[in-house]
Amino acid sequence: MALDAFIRAFLQGLSKEYGMIDQLELSDAMWAGIRQLAEHKYRTWEWCFGRTPPFAVMENCAYGDNDYPLCVTVKKGRIHHLESDDPRVNREIAPLLGRQWIGARYHPGGMSPS
Repeated sequence: MALDAFIRAFLQGLSKEYGMIDQLELSDAMWAGIRQLAEHKYRTWEWCFGRTPPFAVMENCAYGDNDYPLCVTVKKGRIHHLESDDPRVNREIAPLLGRQWIGARYHPGGMSPS
């Protein structure tokens, strides 16, 4: 959502609650509070990934000297399943990748050994 659309939606919500509001000027203290709320709630791993519905995403997983393309299924922010059509992900590599990643917190682009 673009900033202008957000501001319009925000003012409409306030207007429903408190009566017609056309314009809202935020003080420095209010902006500081907004930044703090964003940092401590809306930019956290829990908010961004832990509360999301299940999803699948393609990731490149670094293992050894190679990168392997994987379809990563994520549930409640944790890696639930890994799948690959790459023939290099064979019976030896697949269990190793699974042990390393299944149950781990998902971070976009974070499929590299720590």
